[in-house]
Amino acid sequence: MPGLAERGLTDGVGPQNRHMAERGELILASHRVSDPQALLAEVLDRWGAPVAVVADRLREAELRDALEAVRFPRCDLVIQGQGFKDGSDDVRLFRRAVLDDRAHPAWSLLLNAAMSAARTVGDPAGNHKPAKKALGGKRAAARDDAAAAAILAVACGYRLCHQAPARPRRRLR
Repeated sequence: MPGLAERGLTDGVGPQNRHMAERGELILASHRVSDPQALLAEVLDRWGAPVAVVADRLREAELRDALEAVRFPRCDLVIQGQGFKDGSDDVRLFRRAVLDDRAHPAWSLLLNAAMSAARTVGDPAGNHKPAKKALGGKRAAARDDAAAAAILAVACGYRLCHQAPARPRRRLR
């Protein structure tokens, strides 16, 4: 596995990965793909039990297994897609939360870089979704996963705080 310096050059972000790791914003994994159990354990150690876990449906089964393995506290589990059906509502609520001054993240190199790389695409009906795999695959290499996660989290929080209509939620355990 490449080190942070080599990975920064490969990803086109220079020393930013090293700076994020030093600030505690980047959790180093021993594999190419993040270990959900290690991530969930770190979340509990840093911030305690959440009100909800919201995630993309891509790795739902693996997430459920990891939640059980670390004996994650009981909370809502919200599984969202990031296509036009779910993603459009999430992007709209994220934008509303930001414009209404309801989203107040701590300053983060990781989130700053991700949000600067993030883009949305729209369909003819005016729906917008994160552009990760859109634009003919041109966005596939973008380092905007943290932005996609922020959109999911802020939209979920906005729904919980403002009782906006939400997709049915499932309880953990």
